Amino acid sequence: MPSPTSPLTTLSPDLNTFFEYDYSESEARFVGTQVLPVLNVPRQAGAFGRITIESLLEHSTSTRRAATSGYNRRQYEFTEDSWATEEHGIEEILDDREIQMYTDYLDAEAVATRRAVNSILTAHEQRVAAIVMDTVFYAGLPASFTVTPAAVWTDLVTPSTPLVDIETAWTNHRDNTGMRPNAIIMNELAFRALRNHPDVTDRIKSEGAGDQARARDVNLAQLSAVLDLDHIIVGSGMFNNSNPNVAADLQDVWPNHALVCRIAETNDIQEPCLGRTFHWSGDGSNTGGLIETYREEAIRSRVIRVRHETQEKMLHQELGVIIPTVV
Repeated sequence: MPSPTSPLTTLSPDLNTFFEYDYSESEARFVGTQVLPVLNVPRQAGAFGRITIESLLEHSTSTRRAATSGYNRRQYEFTEDSWATEEHGIEEILDDREIQMYTDYLDAEAVATRRAVNSILTAHEQRVAAIVMDTVFYAGLPASFTVTPAAVWTDLVTPSTPLVDIETAWTNHRDNTGMRPNAIIMNELAFRALRNHPDVTDRIKSEGAGDQARARDVNLAQLSAVLDLDHIIVGSGMFNNSNPNVAADLQDVWPNHALVCRIAETNDIQEPCLGRTFHWSGDGSNTGGLIETYREEAIRSRVIRVRHETQEKMLHQELGVIIPTVV
């Protein structure tokens, strides 16, 4: 329920404007469904065949057919896999009396809705970031799945070499899997370090941008051209890791790593990609959070509920090369 953090006489009715909420702007801060694109599934749980990367790249050197004979034949292999979505939701309680008490200070319904939607999307983002940026997993693979940066990308003395780091990861990805990566994932601090790095601005200048290649002018499209990657995914979400009534401890949802990888670009479940967000809408779920309201007369309150049903799943985790601790 809403409660003032200080005597109401010190607050301003301008808070009402501060808490105005735009759902599209909120969702734009979250990149979980870009990293693990949504795949809508017909049931809450099910099985599917996942074609191995080895089978996709298998090649028969003998394709010649002799007269009156048949063609060489081959079969591909797949492994059995499954999905099982889970429901995630949160509720905010709006007490009738307190709504009236604080109506001059804030729009309690807008604030509650904003908090609930933000909680659902942040939780999804955290689940995606945790499995995608799992350095322990990559440490258990051959050394080519990890590229140790020469220095953090903000270090101009050692110096750092972000373009070399990313190019090495690109090459390793290709050599490891036979597939070219199409994306790099990083947090906002890493992106800002990258776009401020002289190696990047010099590269853009050399490609014809001239004096306009200042750090503040480097955008995702220019960076995509420099890195030769179709998708530059920057996670900018943050969350308060403190308990209520304790000083805020703001942390980034996405860790300080970068991942060069291959993400899905179609709705084909057989497409080789890092992973998917499986989503079941049979119970009314919406990937961005279904907003519902109801009354609870026993406590004279209105309840705002936001929920969705998903599973965040890695499918081909080897379709990634991690660059740990870039900032």
